[in-house]
Amino acid sequence: MADLVLVKSEHQPLKDKTIRQHNDFTQARYNLTSLEQNIVMLLIAKIKTDDPDKTNYIISSTEIFYNQTQRSAAANTALLKECVNKLLKRVVTIQSANGNRIDTHFVSSCEYLDGKGSIELSFDPKLRPFLTDLKSNFTQYSLRSVLSFKGKYTKRIYQLISQYQDTKVLYISLNHLIEILRLRDDDQKDSKKPWYELYGSFKQRVIKPALAEINESPDSQYYIYEVFESKKSRKVEMLTFRFRVKTKDTNQEASINEQVLQKLKNLRLSDTQIKQVMREVGTDDIIKTCYEINVQVNNFEVKNPGGYTWSIFTSKFDLK
Repeated sequence: MADLVLVKSEHQPLKDKTIRQHNDFTQARYNLTSLEQNIVMLLIAKIKTDDPDKTNYIISSTEIFYNQTQRSAAANTALLKECVNKLLKRVVTIQSANGNRIDTHFVSSCEYLDGKGSIELSFDPKLRPFLTDLKSNFTQYSLRSVLSFKGKYTKRIYQLISQYQDTKVLYISLNHLIEILRLRDDDQKDSKKPWYELYGSFKQRVIKPALAEINESPDSQYYIYEVFESKKSRKVEMLTFRFRVKTKDTNQEASINEQVLQKLKNLRLSDTQIKQVMREVGTDDIIKTCYEINVQVNNFEVKNPGGYTWSIFTSKFDLK
């Protein structure tokens, strides 16, 4: 195998494309790393309806490592080879509309183009009907949006909400989401309960990071403003994601909220206290009060900034 020469990864401008895939593919069961998903999405973006089944597609390292942590060329080379080797073995399970289950691979071959910083891949022919000539029952989203996310679960949840961009609401059972992310197939057979079966762990590792990335990324098209948890016998069974299309005002609002959050963190408030302050106190009042508190903290010896800050907010805004 020839050595692949890669350039250092940088966040370079990427020509955006619209990805269109069948809803059955959006709901497919697979578990890929973030980088593996980048390769698959880039492949989908290059497919044309009239391409022969055995068409090969060339992807550059610049595209693959878009918005990734910068590494040396040698590190990128090793990482990409490891990534492709694993991707060649990954299985995707699709439940088609006719009731048939399809188990197949994403790619069937890879050639490293020596000295060009690119790879040439071929798609598995079984996937082509789910990715070309789609007139209905398809999911559509921006390639740049998906590549901008670092979290592997973020990429999947973003595609899932994109399927419902008309209604701006995604209803999904927790069990089905776990199946789609193919977590059970990767379960270690031991005596301990898997982390994803504990909703608190699932929320911390999957839901919260995905929401943060989707809402904060400037390349994201959507802003998720609510995740409602439906319970049965005190156990979460259903999740409802409500979202809207981002506007300049939405991005500005998210930026201001992040600034306010950081100000409160710097003043040593607990997460619970921060949530209450942001829920019950207006943004302008929070900013003004934080400024006044910082003046006191900087000019006078305050041994417990968190306690002092909380006492000011509770007395000033009658927080319980």
